[in-house]
Amino acid sequence: MSSSKNNNVIDFQQYKEKRELQRAIPSAETSLENDFQGKLRLTQEDAEMIIYCMRLGREYFMIEVEKTPDEGGQAQRDFETVNSLLDRIQYEVLKLQTEEGYIVGLSILELAFIIDCVEMTRNAVGKGINVFQSEPGDKEDYAKWLDGTFFYLLDVYEKWRFYQGH
Repeated sequence: MSSSKNNNVIDFQQYKEKRELQRAIPSAETSLENDFQGKLRLTQEDAEMIIYCMRLGREYFMIEVEKTPDEGGQAQRDFETVNSLLDRIQYEVLKLQTEEGYIVGLSILELAFIIDCVEMTRNAVGKGINVFQSEPGDKEDYAKWLDGTFFYLLDVYEKWRFYQGH
């Protein structure tokens, strides 16, 4: 949970509940989505924004794990997922690149998880929370950058789903 000076509070619980609901509904898609692997091409800016949003998500999931210390719970799995994805994306960013940009191999469910983290940050910014701790003039630039990354990821997700025949 994050808050700003104005006591605006954003509860990331709604995104977690959305993912839990998606997992709870049994479907034939689930095994296909787990098996699907795609290559996500990221610019430097996209990679930086995703890493930033996932770090915010990790802080939230860490708080959830501490609140409910049951072993193997959803909060613990979310925390492990965000750590694993952060490690993989940061590894690609730290490798020497021969071309501009980064390529990360992901499953469609991992991409959906990243989109959730970016969407949580967008929602916080939309509610006036200064998640970037930036000056007012810079805040608009960060918001545009965040929106661009979000819509790019959403577009990739929809294309992957289309390629799967959904």
